Amino acid sequence: MSGNHANTPEVEFQLRLANFKLDILMEITKILPDSPDPNLTLEFIMDRIFTLVEMEAASILTVDETGDRLQFLLVKGEKAEELTGVKMGVSKGIAGKVYSTGEAVLIENTEAAIEFYRQIDETFGFKTNNLIAVPLKFSGRTIGVLEGINIDAEEIKTAGDLFEIFECLAGLISMVLENSKLLERLSEECDAGKRLLDISRAVNSSLALADVLETVMRVAKNVLNATASSLLLLNKEQKQLEFFVVHGDKKDQLKKFALPMDKGIAGYVATTGKPVISNEVAKDSRFDATLDREVGFSTKSILCVPMMKDDEIIGVLEVINKSGGEVNFTEGDLNLLQTIANESAIALKNSLLMQEKNELFSGSLRSLARAVDSKDEYEFGHSERVAHYAKNIGLCFRPDDYKLHELLSIAGYIHDVGKIGIPDAILLKSGRLSTVERTVIQSHSNLSCDIIAAIGRLKDALPAVKHHHERYDGTGYPDGIKGDDIPIVARILSVADAFDAMTSDRPYRAKMSPEAAVEEVRKGAGTQFDPGIAETLEFAYENGLLEPPENDSPADFKAPSDDS
Repeated sequence: MSGNHANTPEVEFQLRLANFKLDILMEITKILPDSPDPNLTLEFIMDRIFTLVEMEAASILTVDETGDRLQFLLVKGEKAEELTGVKMGVSKGIAGKVYSTGEAVLIENTEAAIEFYRQIDETFGFKTNNLIAVPLKFSGRTIGVLEGINIDAEEIKTAGDLFEIFECLAGLISMVLENSKLLERLSEECDAGKRLLDISRAVNSSLALADVLETVMRVAKNVLNATASSLLLLNKEQKQLEFFVVHGDKKDQLKKFALPMDKGIAGYVATTGKPVISNEVAKDSRFDATLDREVGFSTKSILCVPMMKDDEIIGVLEVINKSGGEVNFTEGDLNLLQTIANESAIALKNSLLMQEKNELFSGSLRSLARAVDSKDEYEFGHSERVAHYAKNIGLCFRPDDYKLHELLSIAGYIHDVGKIGIPDAILLKSGRLSTVERTVIQSHSNLSCDIIAAIGRLKDALPAVKHHHERYDGTGYPDGIKGDDIPIVARILSVADAFDAMTSDRPYRAKMSPEAAVEEVRKGAGTQFDPGIAETLEFAYENGLLEPPENDSPADFKAPSDDS
């Protein structure tokens, strides 16, 4: 179109324009698969416009995330670097008029155009003499504006051709922008799907409830681009919502508070079961700013959904203050958070079921231990005390080995279960045992293993149960193994068992003091006991960890899973 286009036949121009459209479409088709950045495609289109139209500058303006301002997305020309990213009111200037009306405009003389926005020129030291602006449209919606600045006078004479070229380019640009948004949304949905998968994996993992919900709420905060998130559980008796998990700047302060059920947006959701999107909480009559004032926080927007268990509200999930360039929570965000709330409810339900299962299992072990101990009045409570001592010794010996602690507690309960099969005449004999009777007594270790071997959840406790009467020097039973060949759980259990035996009354002697028992274990280090465990017993005693459990109550432990 540059040069002597006025003398070019119309048919030649239309053919040239058609070839241009075909060429640029072919080029874009090649670029798109290799370019995840839409700006590279837009750069290509904008560069091509200068091959058809002689002018000084061109720019693409799109609406920013607020919807109130037009932003220079891409600029070509003298002030490109300074102008890129600059924003102006969506109703300002020629671009604002084109965006509002959806109609193209050609201004041949900006001095005579009262709607021309001169502040841009004045700010950046540029002189706009004329311009063309056409809307960027997609599916009937105006999504931005394409401008050409300071066009050659000969080009302006053929305004019809000029409009056709810019409208052609505007269509291509709109397609690239919308494809970019679509890909971004697909990426976000894919990311959200991955995050939900992470949540689902956490919910179905063996993690403790608190760890699961910590993971869930961290993911909720990140995937919804919020600055804070929290999960509050309903306390019906107190008629309040209590912070169970909090992520964000004020998490430590918030965990000290509870929210009345009759106040605030969280209270409204917990009471009605209806989710809430409030993007301007200052104008929301349901919002209560009391907590914000207490902790020094500023809530601007909030998304809150109920957490349900068996059609009953058990709490709420909320995310606060949209971030990442966005200002409003959407219906899509609400649906995602509700899905997360449903997963959280499943985690809570699973935890309660597991707790009931563990309580039933541990209750069965306690009953079994008491049934064995009840055969001998001097042994009553022995198994529970050994479980308590063994776990506390394990805590001192390996503080971070939680599996060891749990295993020691379980083994303590069942270590003597084989005695249930020993005849009372031998088990309760107060005098010296014969060689045969001693052999029968010593068989209780293997007998214990025979009894519990059929219980799959107790298989990890078998080494402790079988070998807790082995001696460090190899003179113990049933296998006569020694040193580190004795499983660590058995070495710890052996010390705990001996300590309780020495600090308990027997028909043939009075109980020792804890200090004396610790000293006896220290003397047996290297012969009967592992020296390191003997030293740990002394440490545990000095730190007050060898007090008997209150009322001979059982030591706390977590039952092993079915597949352990």
